[in-house]
Amino acid sequence: MENKPMSFRIGVELREEIERIALSEKRASSNVARILMEIGLEEYRKASSRASASSNLLQLLDRK
Repeated sequence: MENKPMSFRIGVELREEIERIALSEKRASSNVARILMEIGLEEYRKASSRASASSNLLQLLDRK
């Protein structure tokens, strides 16, 4: 499967947090963002398999 670029806007606080993680992990911020998105996608898949709610995203946010 070919990797394709994807771009989107994020808030300043979220970007700064990703950059802090990137520095501590000695990785590029884009790599950290990709890894966090993969983790989030896995959590979404888990939530969708066990929930009957109409919005799994909202359910995940409620777990905070």
